[in-house]
Amino acid sequence: MIVFATQGERLDELVYRVHNNLDHLEKVLEDNKHLRIKLFLDEGDEVTLPEIEEKKIIIEDELW
Repeated sequence: MIVFATQGERLDELVYRVHNNLDHLEKVLEDNKHLRIKLFLDEGDEVTLPEIEEKKIIIEDELW
């Protein structure tokens, strides 16, 4: 998946904005080596993010 940065956004902020966690930040850094040297991203910088399957949690309530 390719997403675009907003002006002044950090890479970790972008990952959190899209995935609501930083679990795959290391993979994002590997896939976007061209952005490692930037502390802040520019408007429109392309960032490749891994596709993440959403895990569904099923909670079964038992009364007894």
